[in-house]
Amino acid sequence: MGSSVAAKCSCGLEEEIPIGGGMRNFATTCYFPFLCEACHSMVALNLLAGPHVCPQCGSPSVVAYDAPRLSESSGENVVTKWNLKGKIGRDAILTDANYLCPRCNNMSLQFRDTGMRWD
Repeated sequence: MGSSVAAKCSCGLEEEIPIGGGMRNFATTCYFPFLCEACHSMVALNLLAGPHVCPQCGSPSVVAYDAPRLSESSGENVVTKWNLKGKIGRDAILTDANYLCPRCNNMSLQFRDTGMRWD
């Protein structure tokens, strides 16, 4: 069952991003937030299907938000975690760390679990 996270920055950016997959597609679908470095937006892409390109501008310059270079630290608490070691060689994890905001380019974006579940 999938969930969602809220991304919020002090600059005013607020996004809700789906995470994971549903009961019927979990083997082929795991949505996760990505940063598009070309158009400076946050998009949800399927970690299990590539190539990854931004749906807004078509650029392949997208980076999953679990990339170490997009956060200041590893954070203390896990916001969401998907076990994908068998599929992509790593777990997909978001923590309560500060992340790079696509709008203001500061390390002030934070994720939190919305509590919403979907299938």
